[in-house]
Amino acid sequence: MTGELLALSAIVAIALAFAFTNGFHDAANAIATSIGTRALTPHIAVVMAAAMNLLGATLSTRRPHPACHSPSPLVSMSRPRQRPVSMIGD
Repeated sequence: MTGELLALSAIVAIALAFAFTNGFHDAANAIATSIGTRALTPHIAVVMAAAMNLLGATLSTRRPHPACHSPSPLVSMSRPRQRPVSMIGD
């Protein structure tokens, strides 16, 4: 069990590190675009990015709508699901 726990901990740590560094790249790209086009000054772009990241993190803690848990948004809930052809003979 210790080996499994160690492997799981390593995978979670790698995923968190990736998400952390990916956030830096996304934030840098968003700020660079607004500064490069001279739409915003560097100071205003950084303050706006920080405020929007904080707002997004705060608002994203809410639970999603139950319709988001459906297998596919294209599947209608009123129509019965059809079985795949490979399962008909089972």
